[in-house]
Amino acid sequence: MTTELVQEPVIETAYTGDTPWSAHGVRLDNVRTAAEAVQAAHLDWTVEGKEIYSDGKVLPGYQAIQRQDTGDFLAVMSERYEIFQNENSWTWMDTVLKDTSAEYHTAGSLKGGRVVFILAKMDETHEIVKDDPVEKYLLLTTSHDGSISLGMHVTPIRFKCGNTMTAAINAGLQYVSIKHTASIHRRLEQASKALAAGETYFNGMISTMRSLADTSMSDQAMAEFTKAVLRINPNKDGKINSQTELAEREINELFTMGRGQDNPLVRGTAWAAMNAVTEYIDYRSRVQKLRGASQGSFQAQDRRLHRSWFGRGQNTRNRAMSLLQEYQIVGREAFAPVLMRV
Repeated sequence: MTTELVQEPVIETAYTGDTPWSAHGVRLDNVRTAAEAVQAAHLDWTVEGKEIYSDGKVLPGYQAIQRQDTGDFLAVMSERYEIFQNENSWTWMDTVLKDTSAEYHTAGSLKGGRVVFILAKMDETHEIVKDDPVEKYLLLTTSHDGSISLGMHVTPIRFKCGNTMTAAINAGLQYVSIKHTASIHRRLEQASKALAAGETYFNGMISTMRSLADTSMSDQAMAEFTKAVLRINPNKDGKINSQTELAEREINELFTMGRGQDNPLVRGTAWAAMNAVTEYIDYRSRVQKLRGASQGSFQAQDRRLHRSWFGRGQNTRNRAMSLLQEYQIVGREAFAPVLMRV
């Protein structure tokens, strides 16, 4: 029942400031409400649950979730699944942020509308080292295929490259799930919990990033780190998968040639290593089954961003951060156990 992105999809993204990850979308200035960003991003559509028929009879217990603007079917869900429209998410986001200095930055959809998100920039910036700021954002996400729940979390984003630095430093603090069946009062309580938890998480991330920037890392250590992140065993017989070999080469190149890595206070540090992995995940990792589209296409970046935020990319980012924190304690031996387990 589900449909994939077509060759030339409608680009459902709007943003303020610099071009976001996809390098596509509508640029806006002075966005004051979520509704403005959502309308510009072509997200002002609704979904509806439709009956499913089999052999001319209604299939009990299930419904097909359909976009009303395109007619695309996004998922098959149980009849108990309660639809939460995009408009409800955005109205609620306005309420959460009304007493803050936050500015809406990006609104968009992924996987043909199955996942929708809005990103708000908070009025808080920290320098990891001189001339390398990290900014604080609040990300609201929801889905129409049941893949993720309505939720929000604080995410640090590196200004110079747009790297999404979210990682499980303080497990459980970076994301708070919010039941869309709850009352508006209950949802606001949950939002307050998310903001409070996000504050603790964000401060922990900033502290961790600064400690990584104070930790030197040689090219040899970086090479071993990359193998550990990608789980490549250099002693294993046989050839390395060509895609993995390309990923290894690109991450090692990004250690010195990546965005923002020309800063002398960043170069040759564990912070540079973390940014190399994150830039690869957000911008370089290869996407399969594009039906003729290029790796630089909107379709590819749509899938790449979804994987970065909600899929394997987040797992890789977490593994990289854990390895680097262990490296700070025991040095290059931190990478050896991972390689031996492969």
